[in-house]
Amino acid sequence: MKGHEYRSFWKFLAEEGKKGIFDHLEYHRLISYYVHLFGRKQVLVLPVEYLLISRNEFLHTLTDFMEVPIEIIPKHQSENVSTKLCVVLSIWRPINYVFHHFILAMLFLYGKDRSQFEPEVCKGYYPFIRLRYAYYAFKRRSTMILNKILPETKLINIKNYPGYRRLVDRFANSNARLEEIIEFDLTEMNYPVKHSKSV
Repeated sequence: MKGHEYRSFWKFLAEEGKKGIFDHLEYHRLISYYVHLFGRKQVLVLPVEYLLISRNEFLHTLTDFMEVPIEIIPKHQSENVSTKLCVVLSIWRPINYVFHHFILAMLFLYGKDRSQFEPEVCKGYYPFIRLRYAYYAFKRRSTMILNKILPETKLINIKNYPGYRRLVDRFANSNARLEEIIEFDLTEMNYPVKHSKSV
């Protein structure tokens, strides 16, 4: 999101977890709230997998539900290049750390409130936002080169992370509750779902 994340995955989860990221990602909470407000027939839920399987069918379902004409957007979009190479992430993490603290120091020197910088909505932060996007553009191009130079190195596999099972269990419970609200079999889309055992 920021383009200059420097924390490890688990440090990120620990810090963002205190801000409510897990509750935010338990989608049964949000969808049940919308259903409560508007009624089940007024809420459409479309998993992103449907967009990947059939883009046109996804768009038609969406526009039919909203009763608006479909407008096909050109398919070619600029790709948000990331990486799963451990070595590339190891290179960027300390650089991101330095850049992150450089931005904070600049905000401090110019008397800007760092808490207002993150949403990128306040006037007066444009030079800092431009600097961040310039850094991210450089990083994106460099990552493409590094991905080509280092294609055979070790890839990240979240399933090997300590604590992965704990995350799966948490979201499997949420997904089971979500299945009660929507008409999809989430296990068919490889979502973890904890079904109650029938007696």
